[in-house]
Amino acid sequence: MSITFKQWLEEQRHTTLESGVLARDVAADPDWPDSDDLEDLVLYLDWKGASDEAVARLRYVHVLYEVDAG
Repeated sequence: MSITFKQWLEEQRHTTLESGVLARDVAADPDWPDSDDLEDLVLYLDWKGASDEAVARLRYVHVLYEVDAG
């Protein structure tokens, strides 16, 4: 993919969609990993103690990214 997940999220920041919610959370987290690997990102959220809802949002939005950027 030519655009990274984090770059794609940056483009979503001003939407009211699930991707926009996640994008704003990621923008506020200076430690968010520069990774497109979904499992790395899930592990990061687990390490941060994120809710099941947050992990589900990440999984859903990552699928949208793969479809859109793929």
